[in-house]
Amino acid sequence: MNVFASLLLVAYNYCTLSYTMAFWSKAEWEPELDRLQRHGFNVALVTAGLPKVWELTLKELGYDDEAIRAFIPDEAAAAWWNMGNLEGLGGPVPPERIERDAELGRWLCAEMRKRGIEPILQGFTGLVPACTEGAIAQGHWCCIYERPAILDPASERFDEFARVWYGNLEKVYGIKPKYLGGDLFHEGGIADAFEPGAITEAARKVQRLQQEAFPGVTWVLQSWQDSPRPEIRAGLDPRFTLIEVLDKDMSNRGEYDYRFGELPWVWCEVMNFGGNTGLYGGVKRFENLDKIANGKGKESFRGFGMLSEGLETNDFCYYVFFKSVAGEKASIADYVRERYGVEDPRLEQALGIIARTAWDCRRKQEGCVENVMCAVPAWEVRNVSAWGPRTGTPYDRRALVRAAELYLASYREGENFRNDMTEIFMQVLADKARELLPETQGDRAKQLEFLRLIAMADKLAGFSDNWRLDRKLDRTRTQAGRDGAKGYLRMITTWAEGEAAGEASGLRDYAHRAYHGLLSAYYLARWEKFFGVRLEREEELPDDLRELAATILEAVR
Repeated sequence: MNVFASLLLVAYNYCTLSYTMAFWSKAEWEPELDRLQRHGFNVALVTAGLPKVWELTLKELGYDDEAIRAFIPDEAAAAWWNMGNLEGLGGPVPPERIERDAELGRWLCAEMRKRGIEPILQGFTGLVPACTEGAIAQGHWCCIYERPAILDPASERFDEFARVWYGNLEKVYGIKPKYLGGDLFHEGGIADAFEPGAITEAARKVQRLQQEAFPGVTWVLQSWQDSPRPEIRAGLDPRFTLIEVLDKDMSNRGEYDYRFGELPWVWCEVMNFGGNTGLYGGVKRFENLDKIANGKGKESFRGFGMLSEGLETNDFCYYVFFKSVAGEKASIADYVRERYGVEDPRLEQALGIIARTAWDCRRKQEGCVENVMCAVPAWEVRNVSAWGPRTGTPYDRRALVRAAELYLASYREGENFRNDMTEIFMQVLADKARELLPETQGDRAKQLEFLRLIAMADKLAGFSDNWRLDRKLDRTRTQAGRDGAKGYLRMITTWAEGEAAGEASGLRDYAHRAYHGLLSAYYLARWEKFFGVRLEREEELPDDLRELAATILEAVR
């Protein structure tokens, strides 16, 4: 029996919809919605269509076309625009893409409701273009991007903006929402610019205007860093509030961030950051979700959320998560049968090894131990992105080599198997590269060995569609043309543009995905330049996945 049957299961944060789904079409969304329905999700964030809502609203309120085009970013940057961190990155967006995006958003809402899933649409929280006269400036995000400003919550303009916004929201999506998202001061902002008590009054006004537009609607706020601020929480009505507690702690400590009193909340896993491609997870954490449901704040606890920034890796961890929220115990044997259509003790043994190592993080950290192949070259690399873990691999890398050997011994055809085998072998290459890097200084042979690991990783990634940059770019060009592909490449590499993409940028290499084509054309080239050594391309790596896997095992043992 599902002990959590009456609880909320929430899908996606804003980052998920950029890092994973930015350029999805209906073809990609159909099976994803089926997956949500199959696993009992009943609430999901929708942001496709918001550019159209903004376009209609800003035009109606007197903004000119230039200001509107400068405000709306491309799809790859939309998450941070929707959270109030930046505006206009990757724009201007052509009108036809805004229209297609709106059509997708309307379709998503209709399809979700057919499956018993309520969409979370974007509420108006006071954020407006930074050029808005009389609005309160909010400084910069990551010292790079100017943030949208906030309207004075005491002004009539605030009320007018909200009423126009909600009229256009219903016009674009064709529904009256039961949930509205939107945050203030996400990862910064200037709260001190407001008079004492003004932020609390702003929260009250946001919620009052929501209720006027859609009686009974719930405001969904993200709890991340110090948001929502105490002044905001003080203005919230618990009857119409839901806090998403975003938790990056995948260790099995049973602790979590709780400071919300009587405000209803859901606990949300954030296992993946930026769509990084490393093996990582919290299997023990997911197996013991009852500790969260019955722990601190249990009186106001309402459910769980799948809010990782990337959802295309570490499938077994999500299997355990889905089983746990269904009140069931995960079985490795069942997973092997469901995933690969076989019974194989060797695969069960391999998965058991990974579940005890890479998939059972014993410490609190932000995502996976990052792949040094993708780092800005240096003789010592602790982390690739600015916020990545600074400590080394928390398990004996030879254990994963053993798991990889078992996968090779059980080789079979099928995209699921190829994808998972790629993921495992990519990790053993990354672990070996991290171990080898300190030995490369002044040693040409070790430098060439390190470069060869990158070449093998690139070849390996070419065997699975999920790891091929060319396939990702083809899909992106189909949806958003050449400019969209440029935005996608920006998101997974430099993140920023122009001078902001320099080495000093805290956003650089945040996503750093070990994709086929990206490894050879970008990361390998960087390391070759750093070492002053070029890897000879005459040595051909095997064109057969099994032969390549055997070659990799010889290199990492």
